[in-house]
Amino acid sequence: MATTIQVDESLKKRLDSLKIHRREIYNEILIRLINLSKSSPKLMKGFYITLS
Repeated sequence: MATTIQVDESLKKRLDSLKIHRREIYNEILIRLINLSKSSPKLMKGFYITLS
């Protein structure tokens, strides 16, 4: 079941910049980020600072 979340335009652009390929969906990007955060919490801390 799909659902909708609201993000502002600047966050959408950031998510777009993380796409591996043009047609990648946001769900795949978010899963990748969650998996990365679990496997490399220190890396994600720096990543968050970069994204902000």
